[in-house]
Amino acid sequence: PPRLRAMAKPKFRPKSHEHDFVDEPDEDFFCKVSKELLLEPYQTQCCGNHLSGKVAQARRDCPICKTTTEYGVVLDKYHQKKVQSLKVRCSHKEKGCKWVGALGSLQIDHIDKDCQYVEVQCRYSGCGEVMQRRFTDEHMSNKCALRPFACQYCDYNDSYRNVTEKHWPICKKYPLPCPNECDEKTIERQNLEGHLKQTCPLQLIPCEFKSAGCRDLIQRQDMAAHMKAYLENHLSMTGKHVENLEEKVTSQGSELKVLKQCHFSGEPWYIGEVSTKEAYYRVAQGYSDHANGSFLVYDNSDYPKRDPKGDCLYSYWSTTIKNFTHSQ
Repeated sequence: PPRLRAMAKPKFRPKSHEHDFVDEPDEDFFCKVSKELLLEPYQTQCCGNHLSGKVAQARRDCPICKTTTEYGVVLDKYHQKKVQSLKVRCSHKEKGCKWVGALGSLQIDHIDKDCQYVEVQCRYSGCGEVMQRRFTDEHMSNKCALRPFACQYCDYNDSYRNVTEKHWPICKKYPLPCPNECDEKTIERQNLEGHLKQTCPLQLIPCEFKSAGCRDLIQRQDMAAHMKAYLENHLSMTGKHVENLEEKVTSQGSELKVLKQCHFSGEPWYIGEVSTKEAYYRVAQGYSDHANGSFLVYDNSDYPKRDPKGDCLYSYWSTTIKNFTHSQ
């Protein structure tokens, strides 16, 4: 009969693991049953093989030699130390990390503390932005909207967002450009109004003879030249303005004289506010040789009457203020 070939021992194939080892570990570092990496290696007292904690604690007999009488397991700290010393690459190698070190240092010393390619969250409350650790310093120093920030123009402190969006639009010392684009490039907000009213050479201001009738608006720096160029015009305007004022004074004097003469039954008429509970306003007509006026005339009577001299005719009006007029 043909000779039977000795059956070859199957090659040990460890279960795929999450770590990227520099050198493939020996099969002694893997559980004989689950083929998992022995991060917690338990050694059997019967045959001395190593099992994972999950397998060892779930059995009542040895899964290797099948014994039950002497079966027992104990954590092999020496073997565990050897597993933890295996060289591995960082799990963020594909992102660019070049770290290589002991398996036991991978998580605690490298990934949790130093790896610059780990995704972390901004530490400022309310931000929530996630980035690789290597970008956190730049983000928290210069980009995070919630980073602490001090206004460089005053003593106000808040987050960057609040300072730039809420404080700067009202900061009294915030520098603003002159709206007229004069040589003074920046002016504190609190000084801008004074600059435009008093010093800006390009600000349009009314002519000094505005009250006399000149309606020109001139840049402050050109005012002296305007005054010199239009000297005769300004003098002429001033003369006419004075004449108008004299006519107005004369007219008002005549109106005041008429009001003093206007009376009813010996009781005077008054000009001003009424202090009684109800006031009655009148319109007087029938004056001769007087221009129109605008005085308020009232008394306390409640029906129209004529002055005994026949000079004034008074008509009742409601408490709404009316103009007092008189014509030829």
